Amino acid sequence: MSARIRPPIMLLKYFGSSLLFSAVCLILAVVAGAFYGGPVTALAYFISCLTLGILETAVSLDNAVVNAKYLQHMNERSRRWFITWGMVIAVFGMRLVFPVLIVCLAAWTDPVSAVRMALFQPDEYAYHMEESHHEVMAFGAAFLLMVAIDFFFDPRKKIHWIPGLEHIAALIGRFPQAEVLIATPLILLAALLAPTENREILLSGFGGMLSFYLVHGVKDLLEELDEGMKQAVPDAGRLMVGSLLFLEVLDASFSFDGVVSAFAITNNFILIALGLGIGAMFVRSMTIYLVDRNTMSKLRFIEHGAFFGIAWLVAAMTLSLYGVALGEVIVAGVAATIIVISVIHSLFHRSQVEG
Repeated sequence: MSARIRPPIMLLKYFGSSLLFSAVCLILAVVAGAFYGGPVTALAYFISCLTLGILETAVSLDNAVVNAKYLQHMNERSRRWFITWGMVIAVFGMRLVFPVLIVCLAAWTDPVSAVRMALFQPDEYAYHMEESHHEVMAFGAAFLLMVAIDFFFDPRKKIHWIPGLEHIAALIGRFPQAEVLIATPLILLAALLAPTENREILLSGFGGMLSFYLVHGVKDLLEELDEGMKQAVPDAGRLMVGSLLFLEVLDASFSFDGVVSAFAITNNFILIALGLGIGAMFVRSMTIYLVDRNTMSKLRFIEHGAFFGIAWLVAAMTLSLYGVALGEVIVAGVAATIIVISVIHSLFHRSQVEG
């Protein structure tokens, strides 16, 4: 009897807070809808918030896996910091502050006016968000492109999910400065072929690539300093600032697509924040589950599936620069399918090895 009860209780331990947070967000969405337009609007707000939460969770599966990849190498204090304060940054920073910042820059207005616009002039707010679409997408796509290249073209990588393709990529990665030589032509090509805003796409793309190297450089520098502090402060008591900085920026880069694409479902600032906040909470819960259950080592190819998911996300964000909007459902569905296939293949491989 206890064996049957245990799995649901275990899942509730990891996802209970996310379910509670989701319930609160959905209730707030209903209250806001009832305030603005009555029962029909309340139902519409509920559906929009729920849809955004589900889509953001699905499209962020690779985010959770990549978070776990880096988090499993951190000490307990750094993990706790990322799960708590990192959650605040993910929900309030990227889902509330970031969109307002975009509107401030696009409309050349102050934060108070931008918030007022978001709350009381949703059409104008959505217009300014869409106006910044190319720059935001180009920056985010370039940063995530560098993350994918850094993984697939790593000559030290020993495990390959798709043998021929990944072996060739690892071999090319031995060439000096291979990452720059691969990413630069791709960014140039994407900017040159874009029907509009070529200059903005080019600058934003190179900005994303340079940001990757800047954050990586700061991370490596802080980790070197951290190594020198090991004798003075016990490992468990140190906050791994360099790794946390890189992980926060990486985590934020996954949000670019969701924040802008959410306007395809609603232009309501409150609903977008609530819906995407639900997704962010479930990403954290999945990350904790993957780390605590040591899932990364048990599922041999899940990491590869996550990075192929990132490559797909880069492709979808790039296509949006050409006016090809695949839609959140397709983007989320393909990303989730890649992860599921990698999990199934990992379980199959594990059964063969153990059998």
